[in-house]
Order: sequence, then C-alpha cells, then structure tokens
Amino acid sequence: TPVAIHRRLSGQHVKERIVGSAHRLVYGVLACLSLLVSGMVLLIFDIVVDHTVAVATAVCTFAVMVLLLVALPTHLVRRHA
Repeated sequence: TPVAIHRRLSGQHVKERIVGSAHRLVYGVLACLSLLVSGMVLLIFDIVVDHTVAVATAVCTFAVMVLLLVALPTHLVRRHA
C-alpha cells in the first residue's frame, strides 16, 4: 500500500498531509492494540482467577502499554529535539 500511495501521489506535494494522516492512523492502531491486549488479559484473568483481579490486571496492562507505546516515544523525541 505505501508504494502504491507513493507512486499515485508522487509529485503532487501532499507529503505532509500523508505523513500527518499516517501518524494519526498509527496512534489509532496502537490504541486499538492496547485495548485488544488488555481485553484479552481481562478475559483470561476473569476466567482463571477473579473478576476484581482481572480488572486490576487489565488496567495495569493498559497503563504499561500506553507508557511503552505512547509516552516513552514522545519523551524520547522531545529529549532528542
């Protein structure tokens, strides 16, 4: 897909729009991935252990994923710039 988009839009000076759109899409995908993994943790722990423990574990999992996938890269970019 990226090659097809590049070939189709080459020379039309829309690079900034494409990069901005791709940036927002990646954050959306990362958010969905975090929710998916947290939901799987919730389901598994709810069946195996207890609902309260499952909710706490899923919330912690979601927080760690947000820290690793959003906060850490943002911090590193600001620190490097």
